[in-house]
Amino acid sequence: MRHPTLIAALLFGLTACGGDKTPTGTTTGLAHGSMSAKINGAAWSASAGLSAVFSSPNIVAVAGSDGAGRTLGFGLVATGPGTYAVGGLSGTNATYSEGSISYSAALNVGSGSVVVTSLSSTAAAGTFSFTVVQTGGTATKTITEGSFNVKF
Repeated sequence: MRHPTLIAALLFGLTACGGDKTPTGTTTGLAHGSMSAKINGAAWSASAGLSAVFSSPNIVAVAGSDGAGRTLGFGLVATGPGTYAVGGLSGTNATYSEGSISYSAALNVGSGSVVVTSLSSTAAAGTFSFTVVQTGGTATKTITEGSFNVKF
């Protein structure tokens, strides 16, 4: 499964701005939550693996894989329930991969948002949608109707 690498990449991107980011919780395994979405209109779910991390200060990263070589994840700095948009200096980003082909939404590439409906030091839930752009290319994938409910 590729999701631990994805989580590390998400956290690196979020923590590159500086500061001490000591993890306060990490969860791996399907017993600790769920994640699903539509990718270009086709149903997808984290059926093979799911990872969730909550790090100080307020960094949330969630990633899942489906066992068919497709991995989806996002990271954000969340202070509580609310809408967190991708872009600018928001710290919110998303990644999607199909085998060796990677796509992302961050800073000035792609677009989207994560809506956090609940957040605590032990769990997070919400929805998400993104348009991710192929790394080194122009192809896009549209991720809609995303939802997550994870425990840290």
